[in-house]
Amino acid sequence: MAEKQKTEAKRRGPFELSSDARILYNVLETALIKEGNELASYQQLSAAIGRDVQKDARGLLATARRLVQNEHKILLEAVQNTGIKRSDDYEGAADKTREHVRRTIKRRAKEIGQAINGKDVTPILAAKLSIMNVIMLFSQTKAPQRLIETIQQRKLKELSTADTLRLFQPESKANQDK
Repeated sequence: MAEKQKTEAKRRGPFELSSDARILYNVLETALIKEGNELASYQQLSAAIGRDVQKDARGLLATARRLVQNEHKILLEAVQNTGIKRSDDYEGAADKTREHVRRTIKRRAKEIGQAINGKDVTPILAAKLSIMNVIMLFSQTKAPQRLIETIQQRKLKELSTADTLRLFQPESKANQDK
């Protein structure tokens, strides 16, 4: 059976959805867009394809979810052990993503640092660890506040990359001039 699925997958074009992904897309679109429901339950989604979307068909659900989000320009979020919901909490989504990135980078940098333990570090690895440190710096809980204050003071819609980097420099001439 698994061999048959592989053969069928090879025959499809590069952008053609599997039937299960298409079904999940239709369920999400119908429930969250056309009917205006707040939630499409995992139970409802699993029943539609006869497979558990929290286990066996996670990838299919992720594909369907991404397509609905992209096509309808909406934000969908997973509700733990419940389903997929439409969300207008863009700030909350950004905070969750920032915190996830911060935790992941911090954990991985620590693991790499422990594994290095006195060994020679190549310039490439040093550069990558430096990038990870910058990401940790920018993803701290207090980091957005610096940006918010500057954006409000200057009455901007967004801040340039150069100005953003200047805000996170140690007290230097750049920060003292402002």
